[in-house]
Amino acid sequence: DSPICRWDGKDIGDCRPMYKHGLFYNLAQLFMLAWPYGDGVRIMSSYAFTDFDQGPPGVQNGSWRDRPLSPIGRCRSTPSTSPVTDAYDQDLEHPWVCEHRWQ
Repeated sequence: DSPICRWDGKDIGDCRPMYKHGLFYNLAQLFMLAWPYGDGVRIMSSYAFTDFDQGPPGVQNGSWRDRPLSPIGRCRSTPSTSPVTDAYDQDLEHPWVCEHRWQ
């Protein structure tokens, strides 16, 4: 169970790159933006989670009516480690990861 995705040039196996990979994920995003492939680029922005079934901040599991908390003023800074630290991953004051704002 490595926090780093290994790529052989064809397949990453069952690894799914995500914010928890920290700086490596940030570097992968920068590479994707710089590499001329396809006709469009999409950067996904997300929220932090501890369980893969967890919904966005402010929404109870199984709810169809709860509205998520606004991400305004609740975004985390660019991670400084790979993988991210527990303190970074468990920051309840800033539940939104906001990868599109990373520098």
